[in-house]
Amino acid sequence: MDDAYKCIKVTYKLCEMIQPIQIMGMFIVPFITGYLNVQANKYLLEKNDDILHCVILHAISGYFGLVSRKMLYNDTIKKLKDDIIMRFNMSNIKCGIVLPGKNIKKIDEILNDKHKLHEFIMVVPTLWSTIINVTITMYFFKIESEYPIKLMITFFCVAICAFINITKRKFKKAITAQSKKTIINFHDLESVKIHLSMGHVFDTTFDKNKHKINIDKRNFVNIIMLCFNILIVAYSLLTKNIKQIFIFRNIYWRISQQSDSINSLEHCDYVDELVTLCTLMEKHKYYTLDTFGDNIITKIMKINFDNASFGYYYDDITSRDVSYDVKINKLSFDFCRGVLYYIESPNGAGKSTLLRMFTMNLNSGDIYFGNEKNHFVNRKNMSFEYISSNVYHVKQSSEYTPNFTKKDIDDIVGRDESLEEQLGLKELLDKDTIEMSGGQKKRMFIYLALISPAQIILFDEVLSELSVDDWIERVASAIIDWKGRRNKIILLVGHGMSKFMLDKNVVSVKLNTYDNITSLIN
Repeated sequence: MDDAYKCIKVTYKLCEMIQPIQIMGMFIVPFITGYLNVQANKYLLEKNDDILHCVILHAISGYFGLVSRKMLYNDTIKKLKDDIIMRFNMSNIKCGIVLPGKNIKKIDEILNDKHKLHEFIMVVPTLWSTIINVTITMYFFKIESEYPIKLMITFFCVAICAFINITKRKFKKAITAQSKKTIINFHDLESVKIHLSMGHVFDTTFDKNKHKINIDKRNFVNIIMLCFNILIVAYSLLTKNIKQIFIFRNIYWRISQQSDSINSLEHCDYVDELVTLCTLMEKHKYYTLDTFGDNIITKIMKINFDNASFGYYYDDITSRDVSYDVKINKLSFDFCRGVLYYIESPNGAGKSTLLRMFTMNLNSGDIYFGNEKNHFVNRKNMSFEYISSNVYHVKQSSEYTPNFTKKDIDDIVGRDESLEEQLGLKELLDKDTIEMSGGQKKRMFIYLALISPAQIILFDEVLSELSVDDWIERVASAIIDWKGRRNKIILLVGHGMSKFMLDKNVVSVKLNTYDNITSLIN
């Protein structure tokens, strides 16, 4: 009962994400198709001497059933699945908080198992269609008998289908049975090597055995259905009642179809996690007042932090006991156009947190964007798209590894040849990214950030990842001497690179927290 209640509860939550018109279509169409199907078959049984009309009616009924099933079970369900996954992705993209590691991992798992959502969504329409078709069939066909034939037929069909369903579960357990010390996925070379070093062994027969078990399952089900159909035909011929054949087969076919899809209810936990996480991410979406109007700052001259506070959720945002910790508290500071800000502080001081504040929801306080006329607009009055297009955040490699294709490189060649030369990219422009080292990719990513249209560039310890002092100094000099810097606000987080930042247009600051108030000091 608990599982049934949970499935109903999850289905209700899922329906809240679906348009009412789509739900109505799923509930109305089975009535129409079921009625037409039964009337067509009744006509075939009772008016079988009128061949032309029988053929036309049956063709119309079959065509309408085919089209409706395609629209309902294929197109509509696929669109629903795609819409929900898109909504899930957009809620993740526009989430205004830094998600805890557990939730990030769960998002990856959800997106890797999208087929489970499609299978779960299919259950309710097919179950409803089965109930309606069986009910209509039982109601319109009358059988004169001293026994409750219809009721007996239904119970017998349900029993057979339940037997098939239980047997399928045993086959599934056999398919998923795998030793924890075996390796069955071979596409990731590094993962295979790591597992071998941990004492795991290859299981090269797993996929072959899985395929064999699936074939055995299908053969078993086909044999059961064949035997059952033979019994139906034999019994109907002995009793000289052709209608029973139709009722038996129609009900059995419908219920057997449902017995196959009902297994998808085991994806209930998956769907529950998807809906819950999506709802929470939408609750924490990037906060905006949706009053953009003339609030677009074409030329950003200054960013003003006014008592801005920001922190993190820990553990799991879906947990009732989730805690929030303020990392930067009541920070006030002005960042000006044309200036490079070098931020150096001990680990854990909040340097990366400061960079996230430009695009994430604040715990309290405000951030203002100012133009050349000294007119300031609260960031809350600016759209997510505007902020995202004007802030280019290059994160640490531990958080994000840059990934771009040869086509991406070809599209930017020659944008700024002087900068390409200073960053040492000339010899890399003909290479595919798979041939580049981590440091080479990082230099290419720095170039992509600098030549982008974004007016605010945030570099999180990108120079320290170059490892060699010569390259650190060369790249630092390239950024400082770059002529395009006068049109940007650049923040660079690093460690031990103050000696490379001796320039009049470089402001070196440190994050400091005293008496529970965070400040940036020279």
